[in-house]
Amino acid sequence: MTKIPMTKKQVEIFKFMKSYFEENGEMPLQWEIADHFNIVAISTIQFHIKGMVERGWLKKLAGRKRALALVLD
Repeated sequence: MTKIPMTKKQVEIFKFMKSYFEENGEMPLQWEIADHFNIVAISTIQFHIKGMVERGWLKKLAGRKRALALVLD
């Protein structure tokens, strides 16, 4: 699958998610991402996550908490 380039903010969020996963062994919750970037509205994070899924950078995992996976290849 060919990935579509991310926006600047999506790149920042992706890097944070990757770093968080490497340090904690699990993906951050949406509120943790929002808190890191001083974003009040969780819907903003949901918007960026949806964009990264559509662009091929994240994958949703069914039926799990923290149900996102980084697509690194």
